[in-house]
Amino acid sequence: MVPLILDAVLGENAWLSRSRAIELLSANAARLFGLDRKGSLAVGYDADILAIDPTARHILSASDLHDAAGYSPYEGKRLRGSITDVWRRGSRVISDGVANHSGGGIFVPKSPTTGPTHV
Repeated sequence: MVPLILDAVLGENAWLSRSRAIELLSANAARLFGLDRKGSLAVGYDADILAIDPTARHILSASDLHDAAGYSPYEGKRLRGSITDVWRRGSRVISDGVANHSGGGIFVPKSPTTGPTHV
């Protein structure tokens, strides 16, 4: 999803503002999934951050995705913008597009007081 949102902000036919993209990918997602310590850069939050190269261009390929589907309806789509670095809980886990650490994720339960009340 992130590469498609980056393209919506940075691509030839950009239609999404940067501030709205940040809301969609962080604060709103954390609120919808009931994750209290996610979605903001603030004291007490997990400090999960990504850095992007807004000038990068690439073609989306299902083989580059990290999911079990094995395909993408966006296969072959030309995209602008690329994730270069990722920090998880303040530690860099991807540097210049290369993972330098695997595992280490922790389960974060949904807060009983936030998130959607229906499915």
